[in-house]
Amino acid sequence: MDQELAGGGSAGGQGSGQAARIAEGVRAELEQLGLSVTGVVHEGGVSRVVQARSAEGALRAVRVIRRELVTESETMLACEEWARRAAAVRSPHLAAPMAVSRLHGDGGTVPCLLMDWLEGRSLRQHLGVREHGVLPENAFHLLRQVGQGLAALHAAGLAHGDLRAESVLLTRQGQALVLDVGIAPVLRRRAEEIRGVPWVAERHAPPERGDDGSPTSAESDVYQLGVLAWEVFSGGSFSRWVPLEELSEMVDFLPTTMDELVQACLASPGERPPDAAVFLARLEEVERHFEENQRRGRLRDHGSTRQLWERAVALAAGDRPPWGYVAALCRRLLGLRPHLIPFGKLPEQPVRELLEEAERQLKMGRRQHLEAILRRKQWGLAASFVDQLAEEVPAAEAEELRMAVERARLEAAGDRPELFAEVAERVLTFLKSPEVSREARLAAVEVLEQVVRREPPPPAPARPVALVAPVGELVPVEHWEVGGAIWHVVLGASMRLGRGSWEEFRNHVDLRPTREEVEESSSTLLLAQVLSRAGHLEFRIGREGLEAVCLGTHGATVDGEALRRGEARPLGREGACRLAGGAVDLIYRLWVEAHGDPLAFTVRLIDGLGRGRSAVWVLQRLPLQALHPGGLECGVLLPTPRGWEVEAWQDGLLVGGLPLASGSRRPWPRGETLQLPGGVTVQRPQ
Repeated sequence: MDQELAGGGSAGGQGSGQAARIAEGVRAELEQLGLSVTGVVHEGGVSRVVQARSAEGALRAVRVIRRELVTESETMLACEEWARRAAAVRSPHLAAPMAVSRLHGDGGTVPCLLMDWLEGRSLRQHLGVREHGVLPENAFHLLRQVGQGLAALHAAGLAHGDLRAESVLLTRQGQALVLDVGIAPVLRRRAEEIRGVPWVAERHAPPERGDDGSPTSAESDVYQLGVLAWEVFSGGSFSRWVPLEELSEMVDFLPTTMDELVQACLASPGERPPDAAVFLARLEEVERHFEENQRRGRLRDHGSTRQLWERAVALAAGDRPPWGYVAALCRRLLGLRPHLIPFGKLPEQPVRELLEEAERQLKMGRRQHLEAILRRKQWGLAASFVDQLAEEVPAAEAEELRMAVERARLEAAGDRPELFAEVAERVLTFLKSPEVSREARLAAVEVLEQVVRREPPPPAPARPVALVAPVGELVPVEHWEVGGAIWHVVLGASMRLGRGSWEEFRNHVDLRPTREEVEESSSTLLLAQVLSRAGHLEFRIGREGLEAVCLGTHGATVDGEALRRGEARPLGREGACRLAGGAVDLIYRLWVEAHGDPLAFTVRLIDGLGRGRSAVWVLQRLPLQALHPGGLECGVLLPTPRGWEVEAWQDGLLVGGLPLASGSRRPWPRGETLQLPGGVTVQRPQ
């Protein structure tokens, strides 16, 4: 799930166009609670967080639950009851709700959570900046604070359910606060079912989540607390799919009891510390051992070879063994201390056999986890999971998993030829890599054969759409200034909106914010980050005319219809689109001749990133009226191999300061100003 500023965050400034839009939607409702919206908004999978100011002048974070998640009264009541119980929990290390209320508007009634507005940055951001673990003394202090917050929740009979570095806020005063408190488990389940939002990050999910999808117990929080401890000390990103090096081998003076505590947290639910309070008691003992090692100057606390072996055997005997640790311990026995094997009466063979079993279990677990993701048809999550493993497992296995993803995509494509083509394109790109093994090439060819067998011949378009190619003096993308506003002018087979340069994607309208826009509002940067993860929206020629294609993992909405990645929808004469849940809002219009042939396609960005900008995809020629209403039907711009030319349909046009008579035509070179009737100017840069 995307990180949400639940109860605070590092947002600042007065918000972007999206913020103003959302704020306007709830402004009147929040006024009923004595709050005035200041306009800073964050969009999450479960809620929207609005910054508001109380009558006393205090900043508040108002978390408004998404309406589609609480359409049933039972869900509404369960959400409110959970939030009220969380609001009753008091801890200096919990960003718990101050109050729970309801907002009544035209769209219905939704619950909202009122919280203090907090400034700071997430623990994930902190670890990313450092690029290594936190100093041990600071790590103990941080984990104590997080553990104390969780212990307060557990004492009240509640669980967090989604603890990770993204949901821990480090305030400017050095305090650690657990965010996302007060979100009922039913809301996270609904967000996963309805919006496709993964409940917990896959790397941090307790294994039992695969059984019933409900990791809401104190034991599941303890699992994620162990994961968090490993990441805080090591600085790495935890994965239960590969061998895990012990923390005592990475951090000076850290005792093996720290590893034993983490391993206990990762064990089966019944074998873990039952709650955060027990975790804290054991952490206190670990810290005493750490300080003792410092006094004695003992950098490493390995223990005997026999103890290493006994620990590996004990871990392997659990209901859900942490096979990554078992494999790492066996590798240490075989690789780091070969002169000590055989040790005592134990030969080397049992160590090698246990290592082989651990590696087999890890491989089987990776495949089963991927299959579970594919059954849910979470293609983006599956691809990122394989990309992650490609850095950690043998190349042959990564290739095998990549083809498993494409076979599943093909199976789920049904009778949609455009999805067949996407599978084929990805497989062909895969085959271009010179490092691909022979076995992987054969598997890829089998997938391509399946595509050929399933793909029906494409029907001819009902009406072919003529296109002007960027040849001669014409370039694919130009930036014009029309009446002081920026226009992107695109030629070619398609027009794509998103983050990225023309050199990367061609025919591309880059929606990255400028430095000035980011400095004016930090929410703009947040929207840009959402859009960069979400991908692109492309307009192109389909079998029945113009269509919009979603190329983003966060989906898009075209004329009110939600599209997932790879899905397409025919476009009408005019309509509206949204990218990444509102990171970009736009309206479009198709300009046609009298007998219906498309001439140009204009897009105006009305909210979110790029607000105020416009773009036009020129299919044949560009009516001047499309650039500005003041242009009326005064003429047309013609793309020719010699460059752009202006054809006047009435008097009043000026090119380079010279009048252009009605019915005449002349070139429009770079640097010259085109003036429309009414004084509107169109400028092409040199």
